[in-house]
Amino acid sequence: MAFDGDLGRSLTTTGGTIMSFMEETQAAIAPARLVRGDETWAQVMNDVAEWAFGGRPHDPRMPPTWGVDFSRVYGVEVDEPGGPVLAAVSSAWSFDIPVPGGRVPAGGLTWVSVRPGYRRRGFLRAMIAAHFQDCAERGEPMSMLCAAELPLYGRFGYGVASQSVSVRIPSGAALRPIPAADAVHVHFDTATFADHDALVQDVRKQAGRSRAARPGWTELVTIGAREQRLTNTDTHLRETERLRVAVARRDGRPTGFALFRRDGKVQANMTESVTAVEEFVATDPASAHALWQSLIGMDLTAAVTVDNEPLDGWLFSLLLNWRAAKPLVCDAIHTRLIDLPAALAARRYAAPVDLVLEVTDPLLPTNTGTWRLHGNRDHAEVTAAPGARPDIVGDIAAFSAAYLGGTGLAVLEDAGQIRETTPDALELLDTALHSYRAPALATDF
Repeated sequence: MAFDGDLGRSLTTTGGTIMSFMEETQAAIAPARLVRGDETWAQVMNDVAEWAFGGRPHDPRMPPTWGVDFSRVYGVEVDEPGGPVLAAVSSAWSFDIPVPGGRVPAGGLTWVSVRPGYRRRGFLRAMIAAHFQDCAERGEPMSMLCAAELPLYGRFGYGVASQSVSVRIPSGAALRPIPAADAVHVHFDTATFADHDALVQDVRKQAGRSRAARPGWTELVTIGAREQRLTNTDTHLRETERLRVAVARRDGRPTGFALFRRDGKVQANMTESVTAVEEFVATDPASAHALWQSLIGMDLTAAVTVDNEPLDGWLFSLLLNWRAAKPLVCDAIHTRLIDLPAALAARRYAAPVDLVLEVTDPLLPTNTGTWRLHGNRDHAEVTAAPGARPDIVGDIAAFSAAYLGGTGLAVLEDAGQIRETTPDALELLDTALHSYRAPALATDF
């Protein structure tokens, strides 16, 4: 189950509102203009991203924009004395993500880049408007992203929907024993697309489509993106070994994997080599235990690092001394409800809820208004309730942040983004929104 039948009608209305937002932003950037991209943009997109983010030059032997969905590419073109210049670009992925009780299509905003010298001229706002319209046309009631700058996207109604942890685990760190881990066998190999893509996809789908799937779980959606994930470039090999993979199996069936690289550093005849885990997916705690035990037990390694570990990830229940891993909390998924009533009706609720919500959305006025949310574990519906006394009042960023069930309403209340007018209404809604597993990304984008 994903959506109730009113989704198409709701998004049609939302699309009209987004068209107004589009027209306003395009008028604001004139004489620059918003344009659609295509496959001929591959190299220039990479050039704009290099200017925007810096870093090493692209390996010329590799495709400059692996896996980009060019049907979702937009840019801003500026006339200069030497001819038109592409000053900004963006793209998106087409995701199908778990939410509590169901699945929802979502647009994953990515490749957002503005060249130096063209910033603060409304180009980002214009591309965001184009992305919102694209999502509405595709029947996606939600947008999501991973932010390079934390405060930036709040201006457009995005809220932080999940957090993740980065850790540096000392070699040989002790793990809590799990008897079932003895039945899991771990095999190491050099990762290649030809040998490991099917296995990696299988494990990702097991983890992302089970009953215990984490909200927001993103799977790579194009062959190009999957190929990039399992390919070495000159940039990688200047600093590390080739991409390696550790595969966990039980009774011959893959139940987890870790993609990693070691840097092989030695100082004064002492190893300082770090194993950087680029992706870690396991389908059960025993497989996670076997994989982590194999990684932190490798010889000639000082530490194992990993980013994007969920706050309630199995690693923290396994490490006997997780303080030694020096955890660092960071924002992970940012979400933005494009069609609030459709999105709220698409998920299910951990406890019965029947509340009136008053929502403010300066960019998409069709979200602004008073809505009655009635839902439980089996069903949800959202109806317009003009004139009804609201139980909760908040802005679109607050409801977007809370949507996946990983951001507590108390935090948003303390920040002044949401408030209750009926006693205990926020606690009731917070309980209903709760997700059993914290939201998490399978792969960032």
